[in-house]
Amino acid sequence: MRRPARSVRTVRDVVFVEGVRTPFGKAGPKGMYAETRSDDMVIRCIRELVRRRPELPPERIDDVAIAATTQIGDQGLTIGRTAALLAGLPKTVPGYAVDRMCAGALTAVTTASGSTPSFVASSGMVGASTGWNTDGMNLSITSASMIE
Repeated sequence: MRRPARSVRTVRDVVFVEGVRTPFGKAGPKGMYAETRSDDMVIRCIRELVRRRPELPPERIDDVAIAATTQIGDQGLTIGRTAALLAGLPKTVPGYAVDRMCAGALTAVTTASGSTPSFVASSGMVGASTGWNTDGMNLSITSASMIE
């Protein structure tokens, strides 16, 4: 009995097709982000990525990975999933949070990038939100990138 032929899959290159970030601002109670929630900043970044890449329909985004240093309050509740939904991505787009302190953004990128060449995913969004607005330090840095 003859075995059926196997299909050959090759590894694809992963490329960053777009990136956005929030501007730097002065820290403190009068800082430009003192009253802004971290998840709101992530939502703005996701919406901007979608706006900049109209040729990529939101339903083609396979995953949203967002790193957050302290996953409580406005950075809690699986920030990747909640930010994706609140940004208007379809309910079919999954998301998750990465908690690796200083290596969170890098871990989000490498995890999402690892899915792309192996055909687990065709495109994704990755980012990081470091927001200490609500617990006294008043610093926010948010960035997001789209990979294919």
